[in-house]
Amino acid sequence: MTSGHLPGVWLGGVSWERAYSEIQPYRQLRNSGTQALDLEESAEVTIYVNDIRITRVRLTPGRYEFDDLPLTDGANDVRLEIQYASGRYDVVTYSQFYNGRLLKAGLSDFSLALGVENEQIGQELTYGDKGIVTGFYEYGFTESLTLGVNALSHQVGHMGGISLVNGSDFGNFTVRASTSYSPDGNEKSVGYATSIDYSQQVFGASTFGSPNLRISYDWQRNFNPLPWKPENQFTYKNLRADYQWFIDKNWDANIFASYRDEATLEKQYNATLKLNWRNDYWRISLIGEYAHPTADLESEHKGYITAEFFYDLFSSRHRFKASYNSELNQTRVEIRKPIESLTGDYGYELSTEHQDGDQSYLARGDYNANRWRGQVEVENLQPKDSESDTRIYGNLSSSLVIADGHVAWGRAGVGANAIVDVHPTLSDSDVEVNSNFNGQPEAVSTSSMSNVVPLSRTHQNNTLSYSVPNAPIGYSLGAGIEHIKPGSMTTHIVTVGSDATRTVIATATTKTGEPIALLSGRAVNEDGRTMPVFTNSAGRFVLDGASSGTYFIKLGKWYGRVNIIEDDPTLLYLEDLIMETEDGNYD
Repeated sequence: MTSGHLPGVWLGGVSWERAYSEIQPYRQLRNSGTQALDLEESAEVTIYVNDIRITRVRLTPGRYEFDDLPLTDGANDVRLEIQYASGRYDVVTYSQFYNGRLLKAGLSDFSLALGVENEQIGQELTYGDKGIVTGFYEYGFTESLTLGVNALSHQVGHMGGISLVNGSDFGNFTVRASTSYSPDGNEKSVGYATSIDYSQQVFGASTFGSPNLRISYDWQRNFNPLPWKPENQFTYKNLRADYQWFIDKNWDANIFASYRDEATLEKQYNATLKLNWRNDYWRISLIGEYAHPTADLESEHKGYITAEFFYDLFSSRHRFKASYNSELNQTRVEIRKPIESLTGDYGYELSTEHQDGDQSYLARGDYNANRWRGQVEVENLQPKDSESDTRIYGNLSSSLVIADGHVAWGRAGVGANAIVDVHPTLSDSDVEVNSNFNGQPEAVSTSSMSNVVPLSRTHQNNTLSYSVPNAPIGYSLGAGIEHIKPGSMTTHIVTVGSDATRTVIATATTKTGEPIALLSGRAVNEDGRTMPVFTNSAGRFVLDGASSGTYFIKLGKWYGRVNIIEDDPTLLYLEDLIMETEDGNYD
């Protein structure tokens, strides 16, 4: 976690932090320091810039700087859609605009880390030889004011700063001020940085409540948040503004402009104007861009159109999409079915893309078995200036988890998970976990081998449901649901079934055969386990989830005893239970 102008430094060491929302389905990365994408497993990353699909790349596990990804200059809002080999799906968004965070009054947030820098590109991992300490502390003084301090210390140099976030009816203001020190023996050893960010809902805002006007100003002089890297020292001024107007449910417009004055470069100006129209099947954008200077030191004006047609068959989840981008002279057509994390589910994609004479064709299929996931992909590339090339890719993934003496085999990826064991009393039955409304499970555990399912919402409640369709008649599973709050990498054991699984049905009567009707009470076994009991108008009652042994029944003034032996069936009908009063009388 970072704050103010603190850089996002990857450390090998120890950290202590408070994280109210450590992991979220959609993460917003702050615009401070170098951004990086950390992949725990192989994944396909589809890159969108300003809602326009740029490309898709396949990456192995490792850490990737955003500079390593094929992003375009002047990219304002970047969205990365990540499909992991294990089937997990994630979305990462990045914006040029800093997002200050208001804390509720009296709440604080902090982070403290100590270690050495590690850098990883692909499979190569290296560690620095000098220690780094970094941390921040933020406190919500009122509902509308949060103040914070932050610092970083390295053997070569240091940096520190303060931050202020204010929210009111007039908008959200964030002010950050920092200084850095790099002892290089000249007047540039001390650097300064100041940033002011403003966001507000103004005319034309959407009904979703998000700000549609964002303005930011950054000023830096000889500032270096990474003092051990002299090449990271900059002096510049930067002004950015973005306004989005939601005209109605079909139309919206966006204006983005930026100005940058860097000491060693010519002043840079960028502007984008975009008009969007959409309905249930179409999205069409008219885009105009201005940039000065460009690579040839000349100004550039350009206008282009993007058009998308999409059609979803919601009943079967098949999707058809066709798109055209006049700037890239690119046409793309695809039909696909996304795979869900369910046993026996499948997905596929058939697509073709044409761009300036280059052609590509892709066919891909995915399948989820109970304990593994497979993928096969064939891609044919036909460049206009070279020979065609066909690539075949295959992937087979599975996982083996060992925790606290329990072993499970399944499809879950790296992270928090739950091992689902089958109790010996269900030796001839399968346990289906997290079935959908069609009865299709996410995983199936058997008596011979447990399965494992991911718990994606770390530090939050996860709901795990289970059922046993072929359980013995009368077998009591209880609620059939578990609520688990995992840590970031914890494994939890869930055992389905127990010895207390019998359903006992009996009728409480007096000695003369008169039913003891409409009374409530309790049943207590020899171990002190208590369960509620009540009778209907005929005196009938049920013990649900009973184990072998003796249960002492109390219904008002009446007492009785039920004996269950080990060989009794799971659904047990008893003869009439003749009850007596506390003094031993039957009537």
